Amino acid sequence: MQTIKVVKIPKAKHHKHWNYCIGAGRAHEGLYANWQEQLKFIVNECGFKYIRFHGIFHDDMFVYKEINGQGTYNWYYVDELYDRLLEIGIRPFVELAFCPSDLASGTQTQFWWKANVTPPKDYKKWADLVKFTVKHWIERYGIEEVRKWYFEVWNEPNLKAFWSGTKSQYFDLYRITAETIKSVDVSLKVGGPATSNFVPDDRFDGEVEDISKHKTFETDIDKHEWKGVWIKEFLSFCKNNSVPVDFISTHPYPTDFAFDEGNKELKGYTRDVNATIKDLLWLNRVLKELDMENLEIHLTE
Repeated sequence: MQTIKVVKIPKAKHHKHWNYCIGAGRAHEGLYANWQEQLKFIVNECGFKYIRFHGIFHDDMFVYKEINGQGTYNWYYVDELYDRLLEIGIRPFVELAFCPSDLASGTQTQFWWKANVTPPKDYKKWADLVKFTVKHWIERYGIEEVRKWYFEVWNEPNLKAFWSGTKSQYFDLYRITAETIKSVDVSLKVGGPATSNFVPDDRFDGEVEDISKHKTFETDIDKHEWKGVWIKEFLSFCKNNSVPVDFISTHPYPTDFAFDEGNKELKGYTRDVNATIKDLLWLNRVLKELDMENLEIHLTE
């Protein structure tokens, strides 16, 4: 009779990263009954813990309005949405964007619902908007609850479609926003830069994207080193200027080949199956290099 040796494998904690946070469209859609029903179903079935969406400060949520040059606030629709989220059993991963029209420095918009992607015309008023909104959430839901949330500053500011300003202007926005949030409660979690995507060239090394620096490929696209956008610069900025940061966020889309203006034949190409693993390893190396390994990493898209 053959003897079978049974080997006991030590137990290890299993992190279900895939069901930590789910993405949705924009905040206003969360007010619809059918949206809430579907969210409740998938939370029950999949166990998602957080939800992220655009447009918490968009005009259709009516949060900010200026009257005689003074900012006024109305959180009625935000309260309706966040009340339902917490009742369903999921917490907000708060994306602080985009600009209310009355606070915007320009008219450039994105999406059919016209998200204003210009920097605030007055960073003091922006800071007040963030401060009073966060204080309102603490008053409504309690500090212990809000300390479990994440506050992410803007969405994909490296892309002109989502931020009409420069890299330095975004870093200023982040600093002001992060310091404002920490002034309310130092335990609140804030991070960024929520950039997209991983690229193999230096198109994003300057203040704005330079499409003339898009790398042209003739052979295997995976032989090149891919790097996260603005990650090193952002973390160095925070470290060198004592700016608070609790997590790093970015948007890797390995199946979306970076736009290549030089070789149209590569349209539709994607990176290999290990692309996301490689990107995460790159992120971990950067955090180690900067002695910031305590930061959480969130792939928020």
